[in-house]
Amino acid sequence: MASVDCLPRTREELLDLCTHYFGEERVRKIQKGLAMPRHGGFRAPDKILMMLFPSRSGSNYFGQLLSSTGWFNEIAESFNHLQLAKIRERKGLADTHEAVQWMIDNRGTEHAFGFKAGFFVLTGAVETGFLSEVIDRTEVVLLRRRDRIAQGISLEKMKLTGRRHSRQPLERPLRDDDYDGDSIRRQVLNIINTEKKLADCAERLGKTAPLYYYEDICAEPETHVRKVCDLLGLEMPENYAPTKVRLKVLRDELSERWADRFRNEYPDIS
Repeated sequence: MASVDCLPRTREELLDLCTHYFGEERVRKIQKGLAMPRHGGFRAPDKILMMLFPSRSGSNYFGQLLSSTGWFNEIAESFNHLQLAKIRERKGLADTHEAVQWMIDNRGTEHAFGFKAGFFVLTGAVETGFLSEVIDRTEVVLLRRRDRIAQGISLEKMKLTGRRHSRQPLERPLRDDDYDGDSIRRQVLNIINTEKKLADCAERLGKTAPLYYYEDICAEPETHVRKVCDLLGLEMPENYAPTKVRLKVLRDELSERWADRFRNEYPDIS
């Protein structure tokens, strides 16, 4: 790990880090999408949680489990510029800076604020100036999925249908003929690459980020919620109950058939 003096802390240093992992063109596109009138100057609680994850790792589920503690109202991709634009329009806010403050105020509590991110949303958190203001009091966790093939198939199905979560209607049912092994293989390899980059990024931020797996969280949800509370120095509520979980598993028999076929065709990945 780099020495404390070398850790990226300013907005400019953190943007350089995002560019290293995400590419200059994509960083500039996010900057343009945010169109920040000014950077930083946000009110935020003392406890900050940042969950880093590749897509389809169970972040919605874990975020809702954590929100059920009452320490957070919602853990979401709050620095996604598309979400910020919707909030700005819906709430009649003046600009993106006000939309970011709305996210902090309404998705957090007076005690804590949490958000989840891949490099797309992480870049948004940096560009707004938020992360540079809170980085020294931010705790980072890494989230992964052990079954990367199931994860890759979930990404492939999302690409084909546009359906991101169970509450979203399915416009077109998928069939066995929609299977594309090469595309699923690319999804799996991209997951592995993203996992490595996110872990490396957390280390370069000077964060000792615990690693949690979706399957383990499903098996012992309260145990993992308690671990995050301990990490943040927050008391685990008595009689904890996951009251905010509103998701259903999208994995189905088609997913299982695709997984079996993929394992036979790509034993090197399996």
